[in-house]
Formats: sequence, C-alpha cells, structure tokens
Amino acid sequence: MSLAAIFRQLAALLESGISGARALEMVARGQAELQQASRYVDQGQTMGRALRAAKVPWPSWIFSWLHLGECSGGLAGICRDLAERIPAQARRHRQYGALVGSAAIIVIGLGLAIASLFFSIAPPPWFVTLLLLGLLGKNWLSLDLSGAAWLAGLPHGRAIAAAERQRQFAAIAIPLSHGLPLGEALTLVIPLATQPALKTTLKQAQAQLNRGQSLSQSLKNTLPRTAIALIHTGETSGQLPQMLDKLGENATAELDLQLQQITQRLNLGAIAVIALLIVLLGIDTLEQLANPLLGE
Repeated sequence: MSLAAIFRQLAALLESGISGARALEMVARGQAELQQASRYVDQGQTMGRALRAAKVPWPSWIFSWLHLGECSGGLAGICRDLAERIPAQARRHRQYGALVGSAAIIVIGLGLAIASLFFSIAPPPWFVTLLLLGLLGKNWLSLDLSGAAWLAGLPHGRAIAAAERQRQFAAIAIPLSHGLPLGEALTLVIPLATQPALKTTLKQAQAQLNRGQSLSQSLKNTLPRTAIALIHTGETSGQLPQMLDKLGENATAELDLQLQQITQRLNLGAIAVIALLIVLLGIDTLEQLANPLLGE
C-alpha cells in the first residue's frame, strides 16, 4: 500500500470516530513498526512522536506535520492533507533531482570540452556514454532541496526560494483554522520550516506580535508585497486562515512552474553539452584515422 493510501485510510478512520491507536493498528497490515507505534499511541504518546519512536521508515517531515495536526486538534484533516501532499512532494523531489542531475552533467561536460579544445585531451568515449545515460536516468534521482541556500544562485533560483518560503509559511493556516492563537500557531510551524531564513522570519514575527504588531506588519520586507497584502486582507476581514490557504496555493503553483522552467532549460543545456562532446569525440576519431593516411 502506498504512503498516500495509508494516510487516506487513516483520515477516513479518524473521521469515523476510531481512536488513533486503533486506526494505526488497522492500517498496519503486518508492518511491525506501525504496530509498535499503535502500542505507543495506546500508552499515551502522540501519533507523530509514536511513529518516530517506533522508527517507522517515513520522511521526518511527515512526523512534524502529524505533530502539527495533533496540537491543532485536526489530526484527521492533516492525514487527508498528507494523502495529497506526499505524492506532490515526491514529484517535487524528483524535479529537484533532475535539476541537480542536469546541472552536474553540464559542469562535467563543459570541463571535458575545455580539456579537449584547449589541451587536446579527447573526451573518453565511455565517459560520454556515462553522461548520456545520466541524462536519461536523472529523473529517477530524488532530492529535497527546499532548504538549499545555493539554489538562489541558479536561474529562477530566487523565485524558487521565495515560492518555497511562502508555501511553508502558509502552514500557519492549519492551527489557525482550528482556533489556536496566532502566537501558538507560529510556535508550531517554526519546526516545519526547512529554510533557515524562514525560521528566523517566523521567530522575529512572533517577537513582534508579542509587542502588539499585526502579522502583516511583523512580516514587512521579509515576504513579497503581494503576500503581505493577502495577509493584511485576511487580518482586516477576519479570514486570515482562508487567505493563508490562498497564499499557499499560489506559492505552490509558482514553485512548480519555476521548477519546471529551470529543469527544462538545464535539460536543453545538458543535451547541448553532450552533443558538443560527441562532435569533439568524432573529430578526434577522424583525426586518428586520417593521421596514418597523411603519413603523420
């Protein structure tokens, strides 16, 4: 059973009134770690901490999201959200992997091309073949680069980092929608942030909220103006959770678009570099064939 399907079942079971321990036991299907986690929950631990303690082989961010849902009083909703978020996150990690794979091929390929053009060192055929296979198989590489600062140095990198920051920030909507105060909501969301800059922003916002400022005022110059305007609208209209949900949807769409565009450009660059290496390899082969005929 896929991870998304497990959380879809958990959400349905919890919504029907079944306890967390019993729900975990029902979806365990012989998995020892889940069964152990079920016993931990039955002993009084929260589901997120129980799954972590039982060493269930899931990404650690899932445990943090479950903890957020439990502290917010919306565990069933978080499980349903995870059922949709997990496949999207896996797809995004493959996009990050393809991005890194293409960038690596370009850097290595250009190094071989420079060695061939300026130092008469022909690219080894087996290495060119390896790069070609890497280009074909890079989509199988999965990486989480949501907190990588060096992405800002790539084309579209700043836009990707900004969209990722807004997408993670929008998670505040979950505890707010269940009635938690804004200060407590920020406390719960800070551990979910993968970007150090976002963690700092959230902590500074929390401190300024304690001094009486609004959320939109405390975030000035840390998020784009459109995001601040959306948050301000939510505050003045009493619909902050809904506006944060909207911010998260917009940021997710922008993030996926930027990742798609940079991946396409890097793919074209990698193809061009490999084509150049094949041409250089062909020229070197022709020279080797021609030298005996020319008596060299």
